[in-house]
Amino acid sequence: MTPNPGRKLTCPSCRREFVRQTGKPGRPRDYCSDNCRNQASRRKAAGDDAAPDPARHDDLLLQIADDLLRAMTNLLTGTQNRAASADLLKYRAVIARHWEDYEAVAVRRGRDHGESWEELGAALTLSPDRLRKKWTSDAITRRMERRPSHTERPPTIGGTPVFIPRQRPPDIKNTDTSGDADPDADAGPPRAAHSPTQQLASALSHLHRQSGGTLRKLAYSINVDPSYISRIMNGERDPSWRVTEGIARACAVDPADLQPLWNTVHNVATPPPATHEEAADQYRAFLRGLHLSAATPDPDTIRESSDNALTTREITHAFHGPGVPDWPTTYHLVRALHGRPADLRPLWQTTRTLPPTQTSTIPADAFG
Repeated sequence: MTPNPGRKLTCPSCRREFVRQTGKPGRPRDYCSDNCRNQASRRKAAGDDAAPDPARHDDLLLQIADDLLRAMTNLLTGTQNRAASADLLKYRAVIARHWEDYEAVAVRRGRDHGESWEELGAALTLSPDRLRKKWTSDAITRRMERRPSHTERPPTIGGTPVFIPRQRPPDIKNTDTSGDADPDADAGPPRAAHSPTQQLASALSHLHRQSGGTLRKLAYSINVDPSYISRIMNGERDPSWRVTEGIARACAVDPADLQPLWNTVHNVATPPPATHEEAADQYRAFLRGLHLSAATPDPDTIRESSDNALTTREITHAFHGPGVPDWPTTYHLVRALHGRPADLRPLWQTTRTLPPTQTSTIPADAFG
């Protein structure tokens, strides 16, 4: 009697093809192995049983790439300044950790895209089996859980901030300031990245304080309830564009400066710019929104908040032009304003790909 060849299926956990034998006692196998079945059960119990979504990893890849750029900039600066070898090796260790994080997320993204283990392994000069064993779903999840959130202030080496992924949860009883702790944690304002809702709420709250009016008067001018305005200012509610625009006009500010913040909160895509000049205008509008959310600090305050990574001239140039500064300058400026560099990165890249069509004559006048 000819044996039944079985049915070829794709494992819903690891996406590897396997043959499900038929005619055997017991429930038919849906996964290629007990390990994959157990991983799927754990994800389902944690509420993470949604279908693979490659796009969800794009933001994380960009965030890690930004961290890599920062760490490599630190390494270059330290090398140029002839820093101690121990410090240079610490930079190297930070970069190695970020590379591993990047590889982990890229592998998961590739698998969600349907790329085979053979393709991914060939790109890394690893065998498919070795890569599969290295980056199981659990291994990737654990690695991402060890990454510090971007709301944490990074530690420093020789006064220069670096990003060192935390390898274990912090011990709240440990007050030792050696190792990865930040000896300058109380020196200067922290550069924690605020959420989009916090950024918009801070900007609107700052405009209201500057106007000198009452919440009741502001609410009356745009025909909404004062308690609603209060919840918006506290970050408890996300305002509609009509309300956001109304607050800006009531406070004598161009609503266009709040548009990028509002778009980010509501996940609204900004229309792609058609020219370099339009992209540069959108870039500066984004910075002006962050500037408002940070309560419009002057260039010297921003410079200090960047740990002197920026000069006042670079800051003024970024806000007023002409042109758009390089990415390290943009990165430091956005971080100093408590923003998320990944939010501005696509627009900055657009300013680099669209050729200028005219020479800007806008002077870099007084900042403010």
